[in-house]
Order: sequence, then C-alpha cells, then structure tokens
Amino acid sequence: MKMQLELARSMSYYASLKLNAPAPERRAALARAKYQLGNSMRFVGQQAVQLHGGMGMTDQFDIGFFMKRARVAQELFGDSNFHAEQLAEGKGY
Repeated sequence: MKMQLELARSMSYYASLKLNAPAPERRAALARAKYQLGNSMRFVGQQAVQLHGGMGMTDQFDIGFFMKRARVAQELFGDSNFHAEQLAEGKGY
C-alpha cells in the first residue's frame, strides 16, 4: 500500500510539473497521472478493507468513507480505463 501511495504521489508531482508544458504534453501527463491515481486509490482502498476485514466498512472506521470518496474521484473527469484508452490512441485526452 505504501508503494502505491508513493507511486501515486510521484505521478501527481509529474503532472504538476507539466502544467506549463504545451497542450498535448500536458494532456498526456494528466492522463497518465489520472490513470495511475485511479489504480492506486482502488488498490489501497481494497487492501485497507481486507486488512481490517468487515469492520473497515462500518461507521466506526473511516475506511468506508475514504472508499466512497475514492470511487467518486476515480469517476470524475474520466476513469482509469478512459485515460488508458486515450493514451493508447495517442490523444492524451
């Protein structure tokens, strides 16, 4: 889970560094970051639920709350599959 967190963090830094780049390069960097962030959020959320068992989804723990927020964030502005397809076609997005 720590490795996925660090990978997501480095991709968000990479996308931040490309904000002043030309539009195609910027779009591709943002699509790569969105793809990786979506995959990392899903992996970390699923592993956290597995780690804590069924109690992780109860109201006493914040894991369920973060899982819901991660799911919304994954779908916002296109999910990981959308960005992977855009990158495969060479569009960025």
